[in-house]
Order: sequence, then structure tokens, then C-alpha cells
Amino acid sequence: MKVVIEVEEPYSLDLSMSPSFISSLYVKLGPNEWAKIAGTLGGSLKLRQVGPSRVEAECALDVPRRLLEEVVVLELGAWHPPFEDLVPKLPSRFRWAAEALSTAYPGVRLPIAPHDFNHVFISVSLSRRANYERFVLRWCRRIWELFNGDLEAIARSSPEELAKVGSSYQVAQLREMASDLLSIPHRLSSIASDLRLPRIRSHLDLLKLKPEEARLVLLRGCRYLGPKAADALILDSFKAPHFIPCDVHLRTVARRLQLAPEGLAVPDKQRCSRYTCIEGVVEGVKGCPRANNCLRAWMMGLSEAGGWFQTLCYIHGSSTCRTASPRCSSCLIASQCPSAST
Repeated sequence: MKVVIEVEEPYSLDLSMSPSFISSLYVKLGPNEWAKIAGTLGGSLKLRQVGPSRVEAECALDVPRRLLEEVVVLELGAWHPPFEDLVPKLPSRFRWAAEALSTAYPGVRLPIAPHDFNHVFISVSLSRRANYERFVLRWCRRIWELFNGDLEAIARSSPEELAKVGSSYQVAQLREMASDLLSIPHRLSSIASDLRLPRIRSHLDLLKLKPEEARLVLLRGCRYLGPKAADALILDSFKAPHFIPCDVHLRTVARRLQLAPEGLAVPDKQRCSRYTCIEGVVEGVKGCPRANNCLRAWMMGLSEAGGWFQTLCYIHGSSTCRTASPRCSSCLIASQCPSAST
């Protein structure tokens, strides 16, 4: 079955897929052409951008057209209109940088895969302090081969079985992280007694919560899962474009473009497990007393464009504005950067 998805311009399949954790479920076949290898429709789905606003999706399985279109629209990031449309409404302190970065890297969207929450959880969990392209993608593809993204199988696995994936602590801790996530429904009364949540029968019911509620539950319920990873998991599986994973690229680019005051702290698990950045988004949970000194809270001034802007910073930071040895001579926004060549 083949469907054609019309996407509002500007749109780039490569620039949307590559920086997303959804890319761990795909392999790139060529320019703007990707094949899904794991998760829902894995091994049967191919995506190819054939024009500025057209993407062809071809599926070898006989599945309902509605399911195919739903998965494709979400995983293309086409569920949201162009984020460039939001730039004129951004606070002036962010607007110029959003204009510059989105001109340099046009057509970025936010792919999400709620149908493959388990796979995204695995990919995000493995990414902690690890190079995504060099290590995480390789680990994920080995896990897809051995476990097919089955969290229960991973939770039951032995250290020797996981050692076939890799010898890093990220891989070794995956068994405990999977076990923690799966057991959240049984522990909900103890980890979220202050939250007024509906009954959760499965960890997948987290997708039915408000993103801010799910973040609190994940941080309280999963060992080793910190604020950056929790934000990335939600950004890639919920319709929550305002979520901002504060990774090293965001911190570096924000500092060099002077988008935030000096000395802002990064989110820490202890406070993020107790508070929300903005009071009132979760009933009964207070706003963080250190929000005025937190990078995430400051960047939330981007509102709905937050996750998109962080993705632009990831692309720019990983390719050009690197933490060590930035490539100022080839930077597409050097003429506007206050730190160029410094």
C-alpha cells in the first residue's frame, strides 16, 4: 500500500528525522529516504520525500489505511504545522536566533512515535552521556535484533544477554530501567500519592496523562532517568512541543548566542521530581522555587516552539557549534553570532 502525505512547507524529512530518537527505528537509505526497521510497521515501511511538500509512504504489510496514515503523519512530524510560523510571536530575546537557525536549517519538525513508546524509552535511556550516532544507534539496532523492543524480555534478561549488546553502563542499567517502567502501575500510589491521577493499568497508560504529569511519574518511578531524558522521551512520544530537553548542545548554543543569563543551572532530578517549572500546570504541585535560576524554565519562554528550537540547537551544535573546537569559519549564522571566532 502506498499513501502520499501532503506536508505544509517548509519541510525536510532528513532534518526532522536525523536529530530525533525516532531515527533509531529507521535506517537512512539515501537523501530524504528512510526505511523503518523496528516497532510498528517495522520492516515494511519506507518513507521518501518526493517534493517540497510531498512524502510517499509505502508499506509492504496489509494494514488499515487509517493506521498507516496515522503512523506516518506522526513519525514525519506532520502532525504539527511549520514551527517557523511561530517565530514572529516569540519573545524578542529568542526571535532573532530562531529566525537565523531556522533559515540555516529549514523544515525541521518533531516526529513522535506514541505507537512505539517502548522503543523510544529504550533509545532515550541508552542515550545518557553517550554519543547518539556512534553508540546509541548501534546498541538500539542490536536490541531490536535480540529483543525486538520487548521491555518485559529486557527486564527478565541476564547481564550476559545484555552484554551481547554492549559493555557500557547505559546498556547494563537498561534491565533495571525497563523493570522500573513496567512496575509503575503497581507503585503509583506510593510514587504519586500527591497527584490526582486516573488509574493506570499499564505503563503505556502514561500516554493518557498530561505530559507534565507523566514527567513527574517517570522521574519518580524510574531509576537513572533524569530530567533531560524524561523530557526527550515525552517530546518524542507525546504531542508536547513545549518540552525542552536541556542537552549539551542547547546549553552550548544558548550560551554562545547569549540567549540566557550566565550561570543558569540545568534541571536536577531531585527538584524536577517535586515541582513543575510553572505553578498550576499539575494540580497540587508547586512551582519550582529555583525556576528563576534554571535553564529549562528560562527557555520555556519559547512556549510551543521550545522543542523545535532545542532541535535546531542540537543540529547546529552537533554539526558546527561544537562544545570543543567550534567550526566558526563554516557557521551559517556566524555574522549574527556574538561569540563567533571567540
